[in-house]
Amino acid sequence: MTPDWLIVAGDYHRHGGMDRANYELAWHLADRLGKRVLLVGFSVAEPLASHPLVQCRLVRRPLGSTALGLLRLRRVAQPIVDQLTAESPRTHIVVNGGNCRGPDINWVHMVHHAFSPCDVGTPVVFRLRSRFQHWRNKRDEKQCLPAARLIIANSQKTRSDLIRLLDLDECKVKVVYLGADPIAHAPLSSEERILGRHRFEVPDQGLVVGFVGALGLDRNKGLDVLLSAARKLVDQKMPVMVLAAGGGNLSYWQRQAEALGLGSSVRLCGHLTDMRSFLAACDLVVSPTRHDAYGLAVHEAICCELPVIVSSRAGVSERLPESLRCCILPDPEDADDLARRILHWQAHRHSLQIEFARLAAELRRHTWADMATEFVRLAEEAADAELSSAA
Repeated sequence: MTPDWLIVAGDYHRHGGMDRANYELAWHLADRLGKRVLLVGFSVAEPLASHPLVQCRLVRRPLGSTALGLLRLRRVAQPIVDQLTAESPRTHIVVNGGNCRGPDINWVHMVHHAFSPCDVGTPVVFRLRSRFQHWRNKRDEKQCLPAARLIIANSQKTRSDLIRLLDLDECKVKVVYLGADPIAHAPLSSEERILGRHRFEVPDQGLVVGFVGALGLDRNKGLDVLLSAARKLVDQKMPVMVLAAGGGNLSYWQRQAEALGLGSSVRLCGHLTDMRSFLAACDLVVSPTRHDAYGLAVHEAICCELPVIVSSRAGVSERLPESLRCCILPDPEDADDLARRILHWQAHRHSLQIEFARLAAELRRHTWADMATEFVRLAEEAADAELSSAA
C-alpha cells in the first residue's frame, strides 16, 4: 500500500520521551484518523505493530549498537523517503532530527549542537567514541534539518536552540509540547505512596529523592551533582536517600556514591517498567541535567503531583510558573545551590504542593491525543501553504 504517512524514528514504545511521542503520533494517525502509516525503525510495540493500517519496516541494530543502528536506519529509510517524495507527493513524511533527510516534517527531540559530551574522567576509548558520535550527530543535523519545510520542536528551548545554532528560518520552526496520559499519571494516592515505599524498602523517616535518567559514563543527566548535594545535606544532619531509576553502568555510579560516603543512602534501581511505583516511593524528584531538550520523566512526575527540582537547561523547566521558580536550578553544576533548593522546598513543601497540584492539572489536560492533533494540524497547514505558493 502507498502510505498516507511515513515516520522514520528509532523506536515506537509507550515509555521514554521520543519513543512514546512517536508511538502516540502513529497510533493517532492509524486508529483515530484512519490513515495508512508506514513506520521505519528499530522496534514497534503492540498494539501499534499489529494495527491493520500500520506497516513496519524494522531495522536491526548491528551488535546491539545504537550508533551502528542509526547508520543502517538511514541506509534503509532514505531510499523510501526519496521514492515517496517523487511518486507520492501527498504522503506526509516525518523524520526525527538527523536520522534521515526529508523534505516535509522534521520532529526534533534533541539538538546535538546545544551541548557537549560530559565525559571528563571517563576512559579514553569511551571519550573518543562519544566525541566522534557527537560530531557525526551534529553533521547529520546540519545536513537534514534545513531540508524540511516544517520543523517541530518539543519546547521553546529546543526551538530557540534550532534557530540560534543552526540558523533556521524561525517561521518554519513550531513548538508542540509532549502530551500526558491522565490515567497513568493521575495523582498518587496515599495507599500507593505506602506501597511504593514498601516495595523499594525506603525508611519511613527522612527524605527520599528520586532521580530518573540513563546511568552511563556520560554525566549529562547530573546524578553526580545530586550525589554531591546529598552529601552536603547529610553533613547538615538531614537524612536523605537517593533512589535512581535508569539503566547503564550501575557499578560505576555505586562506586561514586561510596566514594562520597553515601553507599547506604543511594539505591540504584536499574531500568524499571513500573515507573508509577517508583515515583510513589519518592518525596521529591530532582533532575539537575546539564542538557535536556524537554524531560518527559519530570513532566510525568509533576502530572502525578510529585514536586520536582529541575535544571533550567531542561525544556520542561519552562512549564513551571513564576510561583515555582524556586524549584528551577539555574546552574546544574552548582551542588551547593541544589542542596539549598532542596532545603527550601522542605521548609515550604506544603505551600509549594498547592502550586504543583495546579500545574499537574494543567499538564494532564494536554493529552497525547492533543499533541498528535496539533502535530497533524501544523503538518497540513504547511502542506497547504506550499501548494498555494506553487499555484
